[in-house]
Amino acid sequence: MIILTTKQTDFIKAYLIGNDGKQAAIAAGYSAASAGVECCRLLKNPRIVAELARIKALPPASPGKPLDTADQSPMGYLLGIMRDERAEPALRMLAAAKLLPFMHSKAGEKGKKEERQAAGEKAASGKFAVPSAPRLAVVTQLHD
Repeated sequence: MIILTTKQTDFIKAYLIGNDGKQAAIAAGYSAASAGVECCRLLKNPRIVAELARIKALPPASPGKPLDTADQSPMGYLLGIMRDERAEPALRMLAAAKLLPFMHSKAGEKGKKEERQAAGEKAASGKFAVPSAPRLAVVTQLHD
């Protein structure tokens, strides 16, 4: 996963849209006076070069209607982001981290009530067990 700053990510987006390097640097928030120098520096950065190559190697987005999220659950939406290879790696990682507790629970994780119930059952067995009630017998006395 390539970690980029916000300005670097904005530069890549503007550069891929079709802006020349200087205009992409200005769109990313760099000073107009130093945009040409920043563009040259950014295009020599190995992380930016690698990210540009990764994005250009991806298959083009299929034409059609835009993603309809009206009938998706939040979990389905996050799964879609996580599996989308065209999405930014940081966004995909964030979606995966948000989904983790819903997909894989911790082993032995219980709520407070279940833990109290289990502790009570454990304490109630053994020497602290509740003794059984005495056996009742009907006694009749005969009067002489």
